[in-house]
Amino acid sequence: MEQIMGGLRSTLYAAAIRRNPPLFGSRETPCMVDMVRLDACFLSKKALCPENYDLTRQALQYQYKQKVPLCLINTDAQAPQGKTAGFHYICDRPNITLKGGSIAVQKSEWETVDKSALPSLANFVNATLCKRYGFFIIRSTAYYEELQKRLEEKGGGLYKITKNGAISGYFAECNGFVEEAVFAEEADMEQYFDTSQEKTPYAMARIVNLPEFLKYVAGDGKITVAIRLKDEEIAQNDGLFIWYINKSGSFMERVEEGEGREDNPSMRPEVTIDIGTFTAFIFDYIKLKENRKFDSIYLSGPAWIRER
Repeated sequence: MEQIMGGLRSTLYAAAIRRNPPLFGSRETPCMVDMVRLDACFLSKKALCPENYDLTRQALQYQYKQKVPLCLINTDAQAPQGKTAGFHYICDRPNITLKGGSIAVQKSEWETVDKSALPSLANFVNATLCKRYGFFIIRSTAYYEELQKRLEEKGGGLYKITKNGAISGYFAECNGFVEEAVFAEEADMEQYFDTSQEKTPYAMARIVNLPEFLKYVAGDGKITVAIRLKDEEIAQNDGLFIWYINKSGSFMERVEEGEGREDNPSMRPEVTIDIGTFTAFIFDYIKLKENRKFDSIYLSGPAWIRER
């Protein structure tokens, strides 16, 4: 679902986030059963331009009312100018290029993905990503139809390699630039791609509807944290809260003024952070505190974001 507000594009995706603790206990290989679906909204890169700040703020407030848990922006490693509207980086990406610089060099190795193979491609990518990541946008046939159309219009395409009749690797390429590459065995990528050791920040995110998002955050046992959250865009997320966490999920209760905040040590925040930093913590991109309590919170990361 796509909306345009004053030139600011907003697209709603179905995302997968790690189920914590796992549904059937610990398994050697996670699968899609270990993921939970949630809505995630993507804003176009223009959202962080200073002249669009008011529009971005309105879009976030609208998403809050619609109970959208999370909003994301891809920045292509371009640092935002001015206010970040509560967004923070949650993942990095390496620079990936084809060996030889062109698909033609390895033409005999790859097959172009035709439309009839898009459902099996989506299944392969989802099954592979859930083994390695705690958050990603769910791939579907419609998702790849749109991506394939966009790439082919610019001279690119979707390519796959098969082993024993099954997909073992795939990548999306345009003009020598690899937008994404997914392999059943990550070591196989070295055969086809040059990957930079240095990674650059790529995707930013922020929690929008805090109560909705916290349903997906659980902990190893019962945990209570006094936390001061700062959010200039969504007033409902701003304030002093008591964060209650258990194995089923979590929620926060606001501590109002005049409730003995100054006199009660339990009401003093153990951590004071903005909503973006809190989001980055949940996706295991940064650490908040090195102690047993915070280590007992199940984090949702790492995230894998390649959408534009």
